[in-house]
Amino acid sequence: MTAKRSNWRGVTVLGGILFLCLTVSPASAGEVEDRIRALEEVQRANAAELEKLKGEQIELKKEATAAAAKLPDFTYRPGAGLTLTAADGSWGFRTRIRWHYRLMFFPDKDGVAKNGFSQFDLALRRIYPYMTFYWDKGFYEVDYQMNLGADRSIIIQKAEFKVHFEKFNPYLPQFTVGPRVSGFFNRHDTNWGSASGGLFDRTMFQDGAGIGAGSQNNAISLDWNNVPIGPGVMQFQAAVSNQGTRGEDDQTRPNSDKRSALISTNIEPFSKLKNKWIQGIDFGFAALLENMHPDEANRDLFRVRTTERQRLGLIEVNNDMSGFRYYLTPGFGWKIGPYWLRTAGGFNRGHVDDPAGGREGPLVKGSMWRVAHELWVWSPKGMLTGSSRTPGSLMLFTGFERDDYEASGNGTRNGLRDCSSTVRNGECHAAYAWNYNAGMWYFIRNGLSVGGEYGLYHVNKIGRGGDDISNSRDKSGAAVDFNTLEFGLRVEW
Repeated sequence: MTAKRSNWRGVTVLGGILFLCLTVSPASAGEVEDRIRALEEVQRANAAELEKLKGEQIELKKEATAAAAKLPDFTYRPGAGLTLTAADGSWGFRTRIRWHYRLMFFPDKDGVAKNGFSQFDLALRRIYPYMTFYWDKGFYEVDYQMNLGADRSIIIQKAEFKVHFEKFNPYLPQFTVGPRVSGFFNRHDTNWGSASGGLFDRTMFQDGAGIGAGSQNNAISLDWNNVPIGPGVMQFQAAVSNQGTRGEDDQTRPNSDKRSALISTNIEPFSKLKNKWIQGIDFGFAALLENMHPDEANRDLFRVRTTERQRLGLIEVNNDMSGFRYYLTPGFGWKIGPYWLRTAGGFNRGHVDDPAGGREGPLVKGSMWRVAHELWVWSPKGMLTGSSRTPGSLMLFTGFERDDYEASGNGTRNGLRDCSSTVRNGECHAAYAWNYNAGMWYFIRNGLSVGGEYGLYHVNKIGRGGDDISNSRDKSGAAVDFNTLEFGLRVEW
């Protein structure tokens, strides 16, 4: 009886549990479904909002990209300056500056000058601010350069308007016109005082001949740059000007049909070959032809003088140039690895004023040859490595130059100025000078270098000894030797 009663109790409890499950489960399932539906609605709403936000993000990115594309591009490279260019290339502007400073010594008394030169002479050699304006992706260009010279004057060093037809075809020229147009002679005769070269400055012969950096006053030129010629490239220039290469301040001349012309070329015949023995060969040649008016100023173009700021005069012809003269200069270079051989020659021929009052006097002949060596001896990359763009590079250099002048003709006023009264009827008719230079440059970084140069000078018959060089042994017409020691700082921003 008791067992039956227990079984009924179990069946009753089981039935109750089953009843509860049947009554509760439908209610719980409905609630879960409602919650699921609610979450799905929220998810659909979030997905739609997410898609909307993604679309807005894409539009914002497009607008930002379009706005950035319209902004000018700023680029700076040490030594090359700052360039600002429109995004579409429609216009551009570039600026940089070259700044060279010198500290000069004369280690012996022979080189101490009477007229204001001094020991420990800290002096500016050059400050050149550059500005270039261009438009239509560089097809048109205005190039402007000032010369803040050692005498603190401000003059035009270069002012050019250029049209780059070579952008259409490399065999077409660049057209240039302006009051100061850049000219080149050969790369081993002009602009040795650059930011990356060895010797401190150009040749004594070239500087004394009034060539300077080669710029032409009031000129028109056609230039072919890096024109392909077989396995190499060529550079060529043809220019005609009013005043030739006279100083930047000589911007006027008497009314005359007389003109100056310059033809020059530089060829690297094997520059595209992978042969290290011949890849670095180059040679060049230039001819400057000038026909000057006898009333024109600054015609003292037959002379030899040192090229540091103090410019000691060594040889000078008694009379100024008159009429026609020509200046020829060939050059040859060979670069292999860290070594560069540089050679140049020069020939300056023309007539001087006739002391008797005629339009053209005796013929003057001048000649020069120069050889220089540059060697990169060390950089952080190791021995016999380096470049002007590699910080920590060390360059050694040496050079030799020999100059000769002959001023023939009868009379005591046709020879070399202020020469000995005991030589050949009261004057010297020929003289020579030479100098030897050696030094080093240390490149702190691209565009910044410091260095020093020693110079030994000799002139066999000093032509202006009474003016420039004080020497207890000196008298006009005597041989003079002196030394110089110069330290330099070069900054190219």
